[in-house]
Amino acid sequence: PRIIWCAVMDVKTGKILAWGQSPSFDPNTLDIQDYNNYGAQLPYEPGSTMKTFTWASAINEGKYDPDQEAYSGPFCYYSDANNNPYRVEKGGWNCINNARNKNYGNISLDKGLVYSSNSIAAVIQNELITPDIYLSYLKKFGFFQPVSTDGLPEETGVLNYYWPGDKISLSYGQGSTVTMLQMLQAYSAIFSDGTMVRPYFVESIKDSYDPSHVLYQAKTKVTGNPITPESAKVIQHSLYRVFNDDDGSARHYQIPECKLIGKTGTTQVAINGTYDSGYTITSLMAGLPAENPQVAVYYCFEALYNPDTHFYSEPIKNLLRKTAMRLGFSENGEQPVQDTTAAITEYKNYAMPQLVNHSLEYANTKLQELNTQIYVLGNGNSVISQFPTETSTVTTGQKVFLLTDTNSFVLPDMTGWTRKDVTALWAVSEFGFKLSGQGKVKSQSIPAGTTVTRGMQIEVEFE
Repeated sequence: PRIIWCAVMDVKTGKILAWGQSPSFDPNTLDIQDYNNYGAQLPYEPGSTMKTFTWASAINEGKYDPDQEAYSGPFCYYSDANNNPYRVEKGGWNCINNARNKNYGNISLDKGLVYSSNSIAAVIQNELITPDIYLSYLKKFGFFQPVSTDGLPEETGVLNYYWPGDKISLSYGQGSTVTMLQMLQAYSAIFSDGTMVRPYFVESIKDSYDPSHVLYQAKTKVTGNPITPESAKVIQHSLYRVFNDDDGSARHYQIPECKLIGKTGTTQVAINGTYDSGYTITSLMAGLPAENPQVAVYYCFEALYNPDTHFYSEPIKNLLRKTAMRLGFSENGEQPVQDTTAAITEYKNYAMPQLVNHSLEYANTKLQELNTQIYVLGNGNSVISQFPTETSTVTTGQKVFLLTDTNSFVLPDMTGWTRKDVTALWAVSEFGFKLSGQGKVKSQSIPAGTTVTRGMQIEVEFE
């Protein structure tokens, strides 16, 4: 993949449990190509994960019969005076086709979602309801508007909804753009009882001098009720079939820990006004456990087009499985892994003490109470340089480097280190490093445990 962005969110409260992207960046490094937080600042065409809202709109309007059949072949259309599309048997301005031009014949509306049919999405938008009704629901779900999460810089996406082709394209998630932050907020209503909540990151802010003094405590913010509890149950049943029917489009994402509900997505990437870039965005929105969703897991990546992308599901399944086990959703009696969100609340921030010109014994005593990972560089008895520097903030578990010799030190095992960790070692030692790749350390040119001397180049590869 060229880029990846993903998140895990508590659908009842909006609390973000995990948030990540690749390539990522270290704000302390100057060779950054892209400072954007993809989840909030990257508008993209979501593709078929948007169909959930097409179906939900018709369900909430009382226009949906899951067993009603419609033709899933090409949806060819003309438009009326208001640029609203209507289906014609022959001709038309254009025709909407399913992925790979598949024609399933007459199928139920529910099966249309299971198969992720573009044609059935067009039928629902233009025959069961209207484009105007659909747009009103998208706005109720918070699309094309700021989410306003914790002051996070964000984009709102672009709505293209004037021409008939624009309108019909949005029924299956193309032509207009959204953000992951908006998708998480909207799906909180789908996966719950219709109550939509704002995603948030900051749980609390405490006085650095008195941790018992809470300056800010997050509260769940309800941002709307776009659908009723009854409608939420209906769409959840349809999304269950997407994962669990033998021919469901998300069947390859099933995991042994628990049942899932949700929707897959694949969309072309528009560059310079055309879809001829050769790239697609593949995505999955999953709610787990299926019977009473507690969390939403959303995963997106942009890569060269592969018609079988959703068959190669292992990386995303690994995230789903870890989430299910960590939060105790396993149906197989396995013990859940300790909740990382609980562990994070036990982390503390400290002011880094002044250690330069002090003995190692003194430095170890000062750092012991901070619960940091200490790396002593060299065989000297006193600290020549330190990282982090004096008065910088240091966090529980963070790597602290103490230089005691400017000419040599024993190279640690950097496997799994972040670029920030390696850059810190580079900065404090002032030895020669050459970094390549993104992510975490995959290999180092000089084995761990080797004594390195000034003038040697240490090559570090990330993946």
